[in-house]
Amino acid sequence: MFSASIWQGLPARYKAGVLAVAVLGLVGCRTNAPESGAASQAVPIRVAAAGVLPGLVLSGAPFGFQSLLGVIALVGIVVNNAIVLIDVVDQRLTSGLDIDAAVSEAVLRRTRPILLTTATTIAGLLPLALSSSTLWPPMAWATISGLLASTVLTLLVVPAVCRLALRPRQQPTGEVTQVPADIFK
Repeated sequence: MFSASIWQGLPARYKAGVLAVAVLGLVGCRTNAPESGAASQAVPIRVAAAGVLPGLVLSGAPFGFQSLLGVIALVGIVVNNAIVLIDVVDQRLTSGLDIDAAVSEAVLRRTRPILLTTATTIAGLLPLALSSSTLWPPMAWATISGLLASTVLTLLVVPAVCRLALRPRQQPTGEVTQVPADIFK
């Protein structure tokens, strides 16, 4: 977490970027989500953010304003991937499938489109990432590395979170279990 002194020391453009990412995540999670959507969509955003830093370090690109723009674009792509997956789960649940079957079918049906979207986005960003400009490579590498990390984990973690979030909770039975009398001997 940020301490107050770190937050106050950040330039205004970084504060605006952090707030923009937070607002995009919250609005996307709230407006497009079924019952488990908010939790399921928040997971890939965090994973994408975790994938940005290693990509910037490996590419040697600095984390600056351009990288922050890449992260903002990345949040939109990642939330869209989660929405596509969760929407199919929701459709299958309303058609009467159980949770496990709905999640399995959603993953089977939406893996290919998610991977193709990721591949085309990365292919479109590679010319920017490999250019000799000082302006575009940080943005491109931030988006590429975050997208790679989030895509893999969106296809693995979001289904698991959906299964956990949608699983019916066990109601307490009200029964009191007896503790054996010799337990303390």
